[in-house]
Amino acid sequence: MRPKSQVNVLRAGALALGLTAPAAAPAATPSLTWSGADQVVIHCTVQAPGGDSAGLARALCDRVRTLAAQGAPMPVRAATGGSPMLEPPTAVSLIVHAGLHPAPGAPGEVLAFTIRPFRRGTEDANLIGTVPRIAPVSGGRLGSPAADAELQAALDETLPWRTAGGPQGR
Repeated sequence: MRPKSQVNVLRAGALALGLTAPAAAPAATPSLTWSGADQVVIHCTVQAPGGDSAGLARALCDRVRTLAAQGAPMPVRAATGGSPMLEPPTAVSLIVHAGLHPAPGAPGEVLAFTIRPFRRGTEDANLIGTVPRIAPVSGGRLGSPAADAELQAALDETLPWRTAGGPQGR
């Protein structure tokens, strides 16, 4: 667990970067992206200055898959590579786009990320994803309570079964 001063520095850095997260407003109409969906596939890309971005992308996908699968009414898996355009038309792809950055004013790094659902062949194009968020990264690893809290908040904005009164998938 990070000392309180380090968490405050991370929050201050997030504000300086403009990465604040207002409370998510529930959608007035459920997204057609989820209508008839029978699986969720997580696709991740991480941009890191000179680091192992492929390894961090795999770790991020695995962590998002684990968190997204909690209470899911359909299977959730991490993509094994390739484009979301190659997924079956009944799959919703969660595209996780992240960048690794030095933590402002503190040792360590933060992962700035957003999550966007995508489904091939739907008229309901989600061009904008979740509010950008930051998660602390320690030694190139995710999984801290603070990182999980940020990932959970982004998934709460994205997954209909995690939204109060939202549709339950199929």
